[in-house]
Amino acid sequence: MEPLIPLARAVASEVDRLGGFPAAVHIDGRRSVVVVEGLAGPETVARIQHALGRVRLRVEADGVGRLRVYPS
Repeated sequence: MEPLIPLARAVASEVDRLGGFPAAVHIDGRRSVVVVEGLAGPETVARIQHALGRVRLRVEADGVGRLRVYPS
């Protein structure tokens, strides 16, 4: 879970910059993924991927208001 902390911080910073309040960012240690609750959609996925492009990652929307950010 420790390697996900810097990614979670970067994602939380970007969510804040996008005005994503009251979205919540947390780490799901079982799946080794950073989860963003309350923020979704293809535009948001693209913006997070673009903003964090210096980091290799995969962003997926699950269709129920949640994004998952997987490190590559």
